Amino acid sequence: MVKKLKLAVAAMLSALLIPLAVAPLTAVAADTDYVSGGGISKSKEATNLDENYVSNVTLSLPAADYKGDLDVVFVLDGSTSTDKSDLAGEAAELLKALAEYQNLNVKAGVIVFGGSVPILYTSDDLLALSESTNLDELVQVITDKKWDGEAGRSGSNLQAGVKSAQKMLDADTSVASSDKYLIILSDGGARTWMNDDDKPMSQVFRQNNANYADWGQNQDYASRYVDAGKDIRTFKEVWQAGNTYSDFAKYAMPLLTEEQKKDPDVIAKAANWETVCQDQDSVYYPSLEVATYYAATSIIEASQNSQVLWIDYAYHDGKYQEYTDSFKSWLASNGYVTRYNSAEATSEEIFSGVKDQLIYLLDAGSTVDDYMGYVEGDYNFDLVNDADALVLTVGGEQKATVKLGENSYGFGDLLNSGVYEYELTYYPANDGEEHFRLTVNVPVTKDKPVKLSYKVKLTNPKTTGGTYGVYDQFGENNDGSSSYGLYTNNKATLNPVDSTGKKGESEDFNKPTVSYTVPESPSPNPTPTPASGTPAKKVSVPRTGDTFNVASLVALLAVGAAAVGTGAYLHKKQR
Repeated sequence: MVKKLKLAVAAMLSALLIPLAVAPLTAVAADTDYVSGGGISKSKEATNLDENYVSNVTLSLPAADYKGDLDVVFVLDGSTSTDKSDLAGEAAELLKALAEYQNLNVKAGVIVFGGSVPILYTSDDLLALSESTNLDELVQVITDKKWDGEAGRSGSNLQAGVKSAQKMLDADTSVASSDKYLIILSDGGARTWMNDDDKPMSQVFRQNNANYADWGQNQDYASRYVDAGKDIRTFKEVWQAGNTYSDFAKYAMPLLTEEQKKDPDVIAKAANWETVCQDQDSVYYPSLEVATYYAATSIIEASQNSQVLWIDYAYHDGKYQEYTDSFKSWLASNGYVTRYNSAEATSEEIFSGVKDQLIYLLDAGSTVDDYMGYVEGDYNFDLVNDADALVLTVGGEQKATVKLGENSYGFGDLLNSGVYEYELTYYPANDGEEHFRLTVNVPVTKDKPVKLSYKVKLTNPKTTGGTYGVYDQFGENNDGSSSYGLYTNNKATLNPVDSTGKKGESEDFNKPTVSYTVPESPSPNPTPTPASGTPAKKVSVPRTGDTFNVASLVALLAVGAAAVGTGAYLHKKQR
């Protein structure tokens, strides 16, 4: 059922899915270096030491217990429903795909914005896609062809749509801003905006002393630039003007009824073309310029708390298209939106890239540097440098391990670039610098966790009886201090690269710790036992070369001889 009105869109970090050996965004026009914020889901765990002082350590990207949240709001221009590229249809398919991910809790909303009626439809709240009725409703709204002809659509109020979407996303305080996406589908041809009282506004003008005033159309832009054959202002110039001139929107009024357009007081306040069209430098900014300025202010605000994606299509031709393109390009080049240009890619390619952004965790080029546990004079862990001790899985599927050299390994398929999907290089050392580097050569997505398992061995266990270390499987309870326990790894650091190829800030994994117990009267080669276990008893067996007490040996032989004699006597008696 069609509800009321509002706005929104979802963006960034998307479909985060495609075959891991492919970097899909290269096929899509995304002209920005925008980087999502927030920490990257990751975890590290270790088994306690076994009888050979070996622990199995597992790195997970995302974390082993990852159950991700994703909020997505689509902000649709009413004209999108009749766009020939069928962007609305592909947006609906994206929602269906997101609903299929088992380890993602996806909530979505839809806003369709108009003009004189700022919001034609709103879902009011974010709806869980796990419920089929919610999915069906949102898909029906997105794909409905009626919006372009709906009463009140004319005069596109992009700002109203963005503000409504941001309100919807901000209401969900349980989800990090890095997992909130506002996705705009629009040509960028805004002509109205909202005042402080949430009333739709537009520049009001009259042509050639006509006895009526008009609002929100393109006549003022046409008279100013198109008909006059003058050069247009770029959006950068408009942005500077909006931040400079107090009378930037001096002719703005609430949207007019047909009667109000004929009101003498309104006509007197309207822009007079005999004045403003004569001088290119006169302080008059047409509705298209002012409305895009206010839309930009809302988009910039939304980008502080969510990822904004803009999927665009052309607005009219000539100077109109030139200006709206400068508007969208300015937002993208300044990092406020990730832009997908339908003039440079098919709708299918675009939404494949959007999906990738939504579910991407890391892109090719990301690395993990992992240093083995070591405290001078106390304990030392070595990596078990053996292909059989290394296991890498993606989405639960084990990748083949290939030994590339004495200290290097490849996992998965060999790519066209000559490297494997994942590669590990080991750097032996004796001074605490022993470590390995895992290099990720394909995207890592939230729906298919990457897990690397390897083994470390304690090389210098204690021989004095007692319990050493504290077992902390995930490293959640320690403060990192050396006094806490036996760290399997001194440090493990993720060096991420995002879907645009930009390096993010390095992030450290937690540090698991292990423990073992040496019996109070250990043998020369002690066997570790769990801290709460009971030491196993050992039996000492005499060996060649052992020293015996002679008297004891003679006594032992005498007893044996007597036993043999007694046995023979009894046997004889029985006969």
